[in-house]
Amino acid sequence: MNTTNDPSFTCPACHAEIPQAGTDKVASCPQCGFALTAQAQESVKADQQMMRRSHWIWFWLFFLGTPASALVLLSANMVTLAPVVVVAGVLLAGFQLAKLFSKTTAGYIVMGILFSGCLFVVYVGVVFVGCAIAMQGQHF
Repeated sequence: MNTTNDPSFTCPACHAEIPQAGTDKVASCPQCGFALTAQAQESVKADQQMMRRSHWIWFWLFFLGTPASALVLLSANMVTLAPVVVVAGVLLAGFQLAKLFSKTTAGYIVMGILFSGCLFVVYVGVVFVGCAIAMQGQHF
């Protein structure tokens, strides 16, 4: 059920990361002492899987919605607002992606910046290819 391939999960009481909670070795949370029954562990794992799914949905909404909303703004002659929407969308999509793969706060920040930069490069590449295709038939 856990899609991250590690047996750790978050305590439902204090939200501390509990390593190897799927084994019989951990009966309570080392941080707050919350009793971890097998049913509670399965419930927490199901909640975490649902949270991962929601992060993926938000990522795809931001990733695909950013260029669509920028094109709508450009077609409505709101040229000054389009770059703001692109930067915000890239940052939101990058940090949603970082939530899926980071384990610490520092890792979340670093991965969020890196993923945002990579997504910006993807957007620039798509714009470049689109412009190259559009300009292919024109002669200067």
